[in-house]
Amino acid sequence: MSGSAEAVIPVASGPTGAERTLGPLVRLLLNARLIALLLVMLALPPERTDLALGSAALMATSGVAPVLLWPRFGGTLLRYPAWTSLDLLVGVGVLLMVGSAGPFPLYAVSTAALVAALYGRRGGLLLTTPLVIAAFVGAAADTVSAAVFLLPLALIGTALFSGELRRLLLERDEALQSARHSLVRAATAEERARLSRELHDSVAKTLHGIAMSAAALPRLAERDPALAAAEADRLRHAADQASGETRQLLKGLRVDDLALPLGASIERAARSWSSEHGVPVEVDVEVDAEPAAEVRYELFQIAREALRNVAAHAEASQVRVELTQQDEGLLLRIEDDGIGFRPPPLEDLARAGHIGVVGLHERAATIGGSTELRSEVGAGTRIEVRTPMRPTNTPGGAA
Repeated sequence: MSGSAEAVIPVASGPTGAERTLGPLVRLLLNARLIALLLVMLALPPERTDLALGSAALMATSGVAPVLLWPRFGGTLLRYPAWTSLDLLVGVGVLLMVGSAGPFPLYAVSTAALVAALYGRRGGLLLTTPLVIAAFVGAAADTVSAAVFLLPLALIGTALFSGELRRLLLERDEALQSARHSLVRAATAEERARLSRELHDSVAKTLHGIAMSAAALPRLAERDPALAAAEADRLRHAADQASGETRQLLKGLRVDDLALPLGASIERAARSWSSEHGVPVEVDVEVDAEPAAEVRYELFQIAREALRNVAAHAEASQVRVELTQQDEGLLLRIEDDGIGFRPPPLEDLARAGHIGVVGLHERAATIGGSTELRSEVGAGTRIEVRTPMRPTNTPGGAA
């Protein structure tokens, strides 16, 4: 059995990093503003009912729309503050009318936090300035004391805090992305080294043997033409074998598409294998969360290697591939109805040169997983691989 050689490249798709990272924070602040708006509506004086209803309707629209449309327009909102500017103007108008009394400061503070979360500390302070001025005017209309400064200071402090939180979230996301790319690059380097070893151990040795036999062929033809003809035929078969090994290695270079969930990527690989080998495959995927990059990489490689082993040895007429989430981990099960065999201990497989099964065990062990191989002569083979969602670097065992 031969190992796999897989190059993995990062694929960017879907929302940008800022949209993905800031989305939960922005939606949280928008929901907080809606609660504050409800309190404002309940506290407005009866004589301002029409004005209150009109302002509340406008503020509610400006608050609800981004929550509902964030997946589509979040990037536009982050780049262009037109909606935020309009929203702030409405808030300034209401603050000038009702002053700083009542629950409206809650709405104003949540607005300052939202603006800074969207545009950072500088942008938040700049866009919140009209609201701060209105807070001074509104508070001064109610009282002349130190309390005049409370709401403006709260607005400025909230904007600074929210802007800093935004910066920390984006830096964390950048660090996570950098770590992910580093893991991908490390995995790619490992697979290149593995491909180099396989080329040396399989194709290179075969080609070396062909070259040595071809060099001796002219002298053999002079002494024994019949034997030379047989040797030439053997060389042809050896060349075909080397060509087949090369094609197999090149197939292993196809990438795991990181734009797809792990389950979809394994299913696509299984369907491709089924089409290539003419063996029906049933795929069952029940996974709600994506594992860490290292776990995903190793599980995908294990699935590919296990299917290659089925094609090479099982003589199966049906294969089933399952990927399920169990006990905060993943279970990959690949089962065939082939001829089966009596599995020897793992050490014996390694000594016999059956590195395919050994490789499955080693790959699972590198991420703290375990493998279990069950097979009986005439009853097929089943391989189960259990891994955590994140690597634990605890050696796993094979039963």
